[in-house]
Amino acid sequence: MLKLLVYIILVLYLMSCSSSRKERKLETCDIVAHSCINHDNSLLVADVGKARQRITISLSELVSDWRLIKLENTSKEMMVSTVCRIYLSENYLIVSNIDNNVLLFNGEGKFQRKVGRVGNGPADILPGVITVQIDEKREKIYLTDSQMRKMKMYCLSDASYIGAIPLSFQAITPSYMVNSQDSTILITHVPMNDSPAVLWKQDFQGNVLSSIVPKRFENPKGFWMLGTDAFYMWKNKDKITLAILHNPATNDSLYHYNESTNEVHPYFAVNFPGDAPDHWIYETSDFYMITINGSTGGDISSGYHNGPQQRIIIDKKTGRGAYANIVLDGYGNIPITKQRFYMWGEYFTLTLSPEWVAEMAEKALAHPEYLKPGEKERLQTLVDSITEEDNIFIVYGKIK
Repeated sequence: MLKLLVYIILVLYLMSCSSSRKERKLETCDIVAHSCINHDNSLLVADVGKARQRITISLSELVSDWRLIKLENTSKEMMVSTVCRIYLSENYLIVSNIDNNVLLFNGEGKFQRKVGRVGNGPADILPGVITVQIDEKREKIYLTDSQMRKMKMYCLSDASYIGAIPLSFQAITPSYMVNSQDSTILITHVPMNDSPAVLWKQDFQGNVLSSIVPKRFENPKGFWMLGTDAFYMWKNKDKITLAILHNPATNDSLYHYNESTNEVHPYFAVNFPGDAPDHWIYETSDFYMITINGSTGGDISSGYHNGPQQRIIIDKKTGRGAYANIVLDGYGNIPITKQRFYMWGEYFTLTLSPEWVAEMAEKALAHPEYLKPGEKERLQTLVDSITEEDNIFIVYGKIK
């Protein structure tokens, strides 16, 4: 009898622990980041080794009005095999893939047209990593590749070639922001040994208006190839953020670029115990997120960079952090634990194979007792719509 009582108490204790783990909130987790002053600027430093707890967080806590869409595939040219990058505007998205196809879809996933083609002509795209910006207001698409010293412009409505803007310097895998209102471009790229600038502002005639010399940002290898360093820049509300991702990985930082003083300074840094793994840093209004990337060899659902991810989320105000399991709320809380997503600029993007979507939706349907009102019908409609010939699915929305 005593053994039975001990057994019951033990089971109840384990159930209590399991329940508390499931219900854990970030505000109850350990502090993993601290503030310090770096050259008169505030710097939040995260110590990844201090993150020990795990929480579950819905995608809606990070992304506003996110959507799950399937890209149209009524012709062969619409099919997307391996995604390199996805670029979004209010009503459109552009997918560039490993074959250098630049495909324009509307927000519902309906194919609009192909932009440019691979070749050596004035309107053509050279092979390499392609960077895109969509300007709906002026109905233009701006496009560069890793080998061009010019930015090409295409008409949004019919993809016709408009012309080219000369770049002040050769831009290696650039990230840029085009301001059509004052005809200027802010550009950052991977600086080689002889690069005169890591970031510069220029006009549409190619004249340099301001620049920052590489110094500590310079690529020490002296060359660039696919899978090495990457520089990203985006507007984060009223500030311009610069993310520099090194390969091999280092303890990277997020930087703010002050356009009025033409200065760059770090505001969030990451320390790993031991050697830094391959990782990226994202942020929302309330959180920083560190994604630690797994080994290569995943499938299409992972996007261009394959393999699973571990995510650590950190509250900006409190410095509390934990490993995060992110789920697709509204779809039976399907977990996206191993799927790689991107949170550059304003938008969250995630690519998923139709096979994965069907499998996970069917798993959720197998447990209707856990589904919220409306989820069963939504999941069943999704499963019924999937065929073997389907194109990829994309989850996207604006980052909070």
